[in-house]
Amino acid sequence: MSRISGGVRAALAVFAAVLALGACGADNTTQDQDGTATGDATGDGSGGPDVQLPCATACEHGGFCLDGVCDCTGTGYRGASCAEPVCTDPCLNGGTCTAPDTCSCAANYSGDACETPSCGAPCEHGGTCVAVGVCACEGTGYTGTHCETPVCTTPCQNGGFCAGPETCDCGDDAAYEGAACTVPICGATCKNGGACVAPDTCDCTGTGYTGDSCTVPICPGECLHGGVCSAPNTCDCDGTGYTGDRCQTPTCETPCQHGGTCTAANTCDCSATGWSGSLCQNPVCLSTCQNGGVCVGPETCDCAGTGYVGDVCERPLCGVLGVPCPDGFTCTGRGTCERGPTGEVFVPAGTFWMGCNSALDASCTGFATESPQHEVTLSGYFIDRTEVTAANYKLCVVAGQCTTPVTVNGAYATFEPLAKQQHPVNFVSFAQAQDYCAWTGKAAGAQRLCTEAEWERAARGGCETISGECRTGERRFPWGATAPTCSLANTSNGGYCYVTDNQWTAAVGATPAGASPYGALDMAGNVFEWVADWSGTYSADPVTDPTGPASGQHVARGGAFDQSDARASRRLFATSSQSLHNIGIRCCRDAE
Repeated sequence: MSRISGGVRAALAVFAAVLALGACGADNTTQDQDGTATGDATGDGSGGPDVQLPCATACEHGGFCLDGVCDCTGTGYRGASCAEPVCTDPCLNGGTCTAPDTCSCAANYSGDACETPSCGAPCEHGGTCVAVGVCACEGTGYTGTHCETPVCTTPCQNGGFCAGPETCDCGDDAAYEGAACTVPICGATCKNGGACVAPDTCDCTGTGYTGDSCTVPICPGECLHGGVCSAPNTCDCDGTGYTGDRCQTPTCETPCQHGGTCTAANTCDCSATGWSGSLCQNPVCLSTCQNGGVCVGPETCDCAGTGYVGDVCERPLCGVLGVPCPDGFTCTGRGTCERGPTGEVFVPAGTFWMGCNSALDASCTGFATESPQHEVTLSGYFIDRTEVTAANYKLCVVAGQCTTPVTVNGAYATFEPLAKQQHPVNFVSFAQAQDYCAWTGKAAGAQRLCTEAEWERAARGGCETISGECRTGERRFPWGATAPTCSLANTSNGGYCYVTDNQWTAAVGATPAGASPYGALDMAGNVFEWVADWSGTYSADPVTDPTGPASGQHVARGGAFDQSDARASRRLFATSSQSLHNIGIRCCRDAE
């Protein structure tokens, strides 16, 4: 409350003087400004009387009268008598200030300034009363007058009710669950990927199963022969004798052999297999195996130990060769394969040791060209049983495929003398020998000169003709180890064998006792024979089908009527231009 201004105070003093008496107190006494009674009528402290205006009513609550007006400063009150309380903040909403800074509020409001409305009952769950009887529920998850009702944004379905903010209570016996009671409940859990689509209802689509809980597997079609569907598209065929997706394929406990087909449980169909028996285990030979052969496969006879070969063991093995004779060849009593009209013998594929074995044959130690002895493997081939006769060579000349020998008459010549037409042709060059062997007019057809290795194996035999160790058992001469005699070979060992009547050479095949292991005659003596190889040094390494070096001198093999040395390893070198009295021809041919 503000103090009274000077003008007002002067007016009040005039008013007081008019009243005739200056008393302000209840007892009409005057007071100094400090409220103390005084006799100073002037109020100036001089002891004289002061001039004082009285207050119309007594000042309350500690207010004091000053120049006729109550000064209420510091009392918390105001008004003429300091009786009206003062509230710094106005009382709102119809409230009344009943004491300093104290509002008496109208109904439904409270607070220092009656600013707080009352909602009757408290707002729940954190709601705020914002007006009489009005609760603000934003952000509480509740609604209603006092925020007592929970709110579920997604309505609860299937009989569920909202039991809390966004919380549905689906009931103790509910058939649904989930935030909005929309998820059906299946009493038995759906198995194998099945989906619960309604209370106690499983959708098994695409799972491969069926049934209330999707536990019954589905198989395409019916499992046959007693099979049981044990998983989607899987039949359990154990114990049925069948297999397959539907147990439709028969099985045999012991598999059908040799391509047989199981046509029913433990039943094999062997038709078209060449076998018979419950498991197609017995071979069938429509042609009976002969000579003790055993049927071991469809149309296959095992001829082991019978001495025969062939589809039905019908072809006898020929002697020590251990092989049947080729078509057109006959197995002789000597165990060799020979073709009569052409005079060829057969040498089967195999191995032998070529060259000089000085440990067994001292006579070759001085001939370095025959060493070292080495292992050779050859393919099968045919070789002329005898040397080419003068008569046969003359046929080639007449046919225009061969040229006349350089010498046709004389002491050693065989081409022209009638008495020597069955003697080996001589005085022929290497080229003439090649021409003759290539001539197709022979009974054997086109041939060729033998390789040096072929010639030596035909002379001394291969490993299949030797009992025991091959290298140490090979023959020194075509007939064996005995030194040459005129009954074994036409050589000059101790003198000429056919000097009588100026023969010198002998008719081919004149010494059958000297035949080689394959039946070739005159492989030692009579005349040397051109071979296809050029001369060269042997290698100690094993070789297969060797053909000799690419150049050098030509080689002739076999000894001659005017030579004493007839061992099978002996080599004679001659130039291409030489046509000698003691060199002739023998031809070879690849085996078909």
